[in-house]
Amino acid sequence: MTESHPTDEAFCELNRLKHLNSLDLRNNTLKGVIPSCLGMIEMLQRLHLSDNQLEGVLSSSIFANASSLKYLDLSGNHFHGNLPLLLFSNQSRIWRFDLSSNQLEGVLPFSIFANASRLMYLDLSSNDLEVETESPSWVPTFNLSYLNLAKCSLNKKNGHVIPSFISTQDSLEWLDLSHNLIEGSIPCQLLFSTSIKVLSLRSNKIDGSLFLGCFANRTSSLRSFDISDNNVTGSLPENIGHLLPDFISC
Repeated sequence: MTESHPTDEAFCELNRLKHLNSLDLRNNTLKGVIPSCLGMIEMLQRLHLSDNQLEGVLSSSIFANASSLKYLDLSGNHFHGNLPLLLFSNQSRIWRFDLSSNQLEGVLPFSIFANASRLMYLDLSSNDLEVETESPSWVPTFNLSYLNLAKCSLNKKNGHVIPSFISTQDSLEWLDLSHNLIEGSIPCQLLFSTSIKVLSLRSNKIDGSLFLGCFANRTSSLRSFDISDNNVTGSLPENIGHLLPDFISC
C-alpha cells in the first residue's frame, strides 16, 4: 500500500473554504512541508498539526494573512532551521503557540513575543534553540499561564540566568526551565509565587539550600516541584509542611 502524504496542491483546495476556522490533523503520518496556501485562509483560528512527520523551514509568509489565528500547534514534527523573527508580526490574536519537539535551531530573542498580548500558552522545549530572554531590552504585553523552555540553552550569553520577565507573569501556573544549565540559588519569587503550581528546574546547576534567605512565614502555592539532578545542599527545613502546604511530590 502506498503511504499518502499531503501535497501543496491537495491542501490548496482548502483555500476554497473561506470560512474554515479550525483544522485538526494531529497524530497522523503526514509528511512534507506546510503548504503556503494555509496562510491564505483568513478565517482560520485553530491549526493543529502536531505529531506528524512534517518538515522543512518555517517561514513567516506561511501565516502572513492568517491574522485570525489563535491556536497553533506544530509540535512533534521535523521542522528545522531558524524561527522567523517576524512570525508574530501579524499574530495579535494568538493565545497558544507550541513548537516543542522539533529540530529548530539558532539564537531566538524572546522579544519576538513581546507584542503577542493574548499569548497564554508557550512551548519551545526540546529543540536546538538558544533562547535569550534578557536582551534586547523589552517589555512583555502578555500574561502567560503555561511556559515550557526546557532544553532551550536558556540565556547562554547571559550566564544561564532565570528569565527576569517571569516576575511580571502573575497568572503563570506551569513553568518548566529544566535542562538549561541554570546556576545559583532558586529565587524566592519562584518558590513563593502566588500563581505557580507546577515548577520544574530539573537537571540544571542550581546550588545552595532550599528556601535560603526567603521569608520563613510565607507559604508556597506549589503542588509539584522537581529539582532533581542539581547541586542543592543542606537539610530540608523543619517547617517544610508550612512552606509547602499543597505539596504533592518533590
